Amino acid sequence: MTDNSINKELITKISSMSILSKRLLAFLIDLLFFGFLSGLISFIFDKISSLNILNDYVIYIVILIFICRDLFSVKGSVGKKMLNLQIMNKNRSTKSNFIKRFLRNLTTIIWPIELIVLVILKERISDKFLGLEVIEEGSGSN
Repeated sequence: MTDNSINKELITKISSMSILSKRLLAFLIDLLFFGFLSGLISFIFDKISSLNILNDYVIYIVILIFICRDLFSVKGSVGKKMLNLQIMNKNRSTKSNFIKRFLRNLTTIIWPIELIVLVILKERISDKFLGLEVIEEGSGSN
């Protein structure tokens, strides 16, 4: 099997996944990405003696960046971009604004509860209260 056929098969499988499965995969991608990022930041801080004092704060820096993960792009996090997902207002008239995307991710600190709610209700707690939803790019956006 060639690399090209493996890539096509993977793309076909991902495109046929449900939106919930894509959201969960996007979250996993984000966790892996930020896990790598925290290791890299910790390594750099450890090797540069003048930054060594900040090494104790790396976890807090990474948690803050993780909470802000949907703010670096209008579409959302790294995982959402990779899976062509985006955060929209429920009426789909406009994309979500900066403040709503920030508030949305504050509940990340209780992610096990958010995960259970997402699987059961197909919607995050914060999305429900902020009037947001995650959709596939191109399905109802302007």
